[in-house]
Amino acid sequence: MGKGHKNIRLREFLRLVLLMIGSLMFFLYCPGSIAEADTGKSVEVPREEIRQAVVQFLKRSHPWRTAAEVRIQDVRIPARVVLSTPRYDISVRVPPNTRYLGHTPVEIIFNRGKIGQKKIWVRTYLEVLNPVVVTRRPMARNQIISTDDVYLEKRDLARVPPGAITKVDEVVGLRLKRTLGVGAVLRSALVDKPLVVRRGDVVKLLIETASLRITALGRVDERGGIGDTVRVTNLDSKRKVYGQVVDSQTIRVRY
Repeated sequence: MGKGHKNIRLREFLRLVLLMIGSLMFFLYCPGSIAEADTGKSVEVPREEIRQAVVQFLKRSHPWRTAAEVRIQDVRIPARVVLSTPRYDISVRVPPNTRYLGHTPVEIIFNRGKIGQKKIWVRTYLEVLNPVVVTRRPMARNQIISTDDVYLEKRDLARVPPGAITKVDEVVGLRLKRTLGVGAVLRSALVDKPLVVRRGDVVKLLIETASLRITALGRVDERGGIGDTVRVTNLDSKRKVYGQVVDSQTIRVRY
């Protein structure tokens, strides 16, 4: 083999080496290749870091500023969260119209630069404790509520039925619509004004028109409380009329 031929092969070899070096430099420095280089350095995100991100977000975001107490419980994180790069930051969000009450889903977003995002869902439970009116003893249907019958107790609002009453003075003097046991939460749907007239009661009818006011006796056809409109029978004319309960002995009829 001649000396010239050897030089040609040497130059070819050097050219190939330079091409390989150029390809390697492109791989290392071109946009998008840094992310690939990072993928070889996976890292497991500490569960406590995720939990703290969730807790801090919920503390800032929940609307229960006037509630007696808010507890963030049961933050359920997947067994392992492994990212392909040690460089990341965490952001947290919840679905639109989240009530921040009881079971609350939370989305965790791991921002990994050019690699993109990794998302996971975490389940949490928000216990919102607020005082509600609770029965102290068993109570019968149509019983009038006194201050001794009820008290305030902190309850988790997620487990309290809608319309729960939060002030004792709002129920004292009202009538129960149904029988309740000990520890029942009073709701607006369970109470009503006390009955002052019942079917069969004989009352005075105040019959009023624009220019006339007379009285007559009437018989109550349906029960009601003060301010309710009930049906009565005029004992003089035998006509059925409707009037507003003034008190236990008087019903006003307007024409």
